[in-house]
Amino acid sequence: MNQYTAEAIPNLGGLTRPATEISRGYMKSLSVAFFQTHITNNPEYEQYLQAAYAIHISDAAYPIHLILPTPDQKLGVK
Repeated sequence: MNQYTAEAIPNLGGLTRPATEISRGYMKSLSVAFFQTHITNNPEYEQYLQAAYAIHISDAAYPIHLILPTPDQKLGVK
């Protein structure tokens, strides 16, 4: 949290920093898995796009939930 954020939102104090670092870690992990799977067509990374992996990396203080579409809800690329 920088000084401007701290002044604008004084009630959050030190609570926002861990959430930011944790959520940034989630984004990095899932982004790498997504791009390796869908851009480079590397099937080895598909396992990291599963709910079980989200549970594995989830922090108890800021849990992450990965919701996947059912096969009939998948979007087609045009």
